[in-house]
Amino acid sequence: MFPPNLPHATLAIIGFFLSYEPGFPAGELQARWVTQILAGKCKLPSKKLMFKDIKKRHKYNVSRYGPIDKTTIRVDGIQYCDELASQFGAKPNLFKMLFTDPKLLLKILFEPSVSYQYRLQGPHSWEGARDAIVSTMDRVIWPMTKKKPEEVHDNFFKRILQAILLLFLP
Repeated sequence: MFPPNLPHATLAIIGFFLSYEPGFPAGELQARWVTQILAGKCKLPSKKLMFKDIKKRHKYNVSRYGPIDKTTIRVDGIQYCDELASQFGAKPNLFKMLFTDPKLLLKILFEPSVSYQYRLQGPHSWEGARDAIVSTMDRVIWPMTKKKPEEVHDNFFKRILQAILLLFLP
């Protein structure tokens, strides 16, 4: 996003990536990170670290996608969002969540990935983020199936419990 050769972080290229997932969450996180840097609330890594990261990411992308024209801009959406969010403190602490809010943790891990999880903490967090995550499937189920969300939730948690038990039973 930031050209490493510039002496100051005054230019950022936002939205120039290619993801298999929707681009809006990553684009929003890019904008939030740039805003934090321009406001002086966080700093960029050193020039040396930035070049090292560029080389590492390019090598990984070539090994995964092959040597194609778009190799340098290819990203894995969720991992990229986690990477960006960790730069300015918006990545949710899943380990802490295991003890403080296990229901939310299950929703984040086993339901669709939504950008609300990057609004749980950090700058410009949103009080309604938790409720939005917990009710995501409610907003998906009714339009798709015309079923009540409660009917589907019961089956969902039964399947999760069965999967966990299968992992630990011989």
